[in-house]
Amino acid sequence: MNAIVQPPVAPDTAAFNVATAALNGWRGRCLAYFASAEAAVSEALIGFAEGDPASPLPHLVGQRYDTLTTILTARGETDAVIALQALRAHDGLRTALSHGVAKVTLDRNGEWLAVFTVIAFRGRRIERVILVIEEKQAARIAQQLGRERQRLIARLRVLNLSASPVA
Repeated sequence: MNAIVQPPVAPDTAAFNVATAALNGWRGRCLAYFASAEAAVSEALIGFAEGDPASPLPHLVGQRYDTLTTILTARGETDAVIALQALRAHDGLRTALSHGVAKVTLDRNGEWLAVFTVIAFRGRRIERVILVIEEKQAARIAQQLGRERQRLIARLRVLNLSASPVA
């Protein structure tokens, strides 16, 4: 029996380019939110270190968040701790956006879907983490992330730890 094989349909290059640009714009916006939150955390740690030279200034961002959480908890700064924890809930997203390779595809409605793949080494174990995000979901994520970043920055400013402004 002879089967008729259709050649694969070439993607609409223009639509794909628009979707890729939209994904990259969203990714950049989220990374900017993470960066400004990390700067606020660093500035807070600097403020504590100015008042207490023994206060640690960790190198890695996760350690900075942990150190600040410990300091804020000890001071009874519950609102700031809650704001910090809300932002920390997005650590997996931060890792995927910062270190992941994204594959973009379009659905029938022309909306993008991104598949992020991150390769991590845990000791000698290789771990591949995949995160799938749809365009509509991405918009909600960016809004939430932006609000949580602003809430954290506001809570840290209230503590008046440093004269350095944080955006």
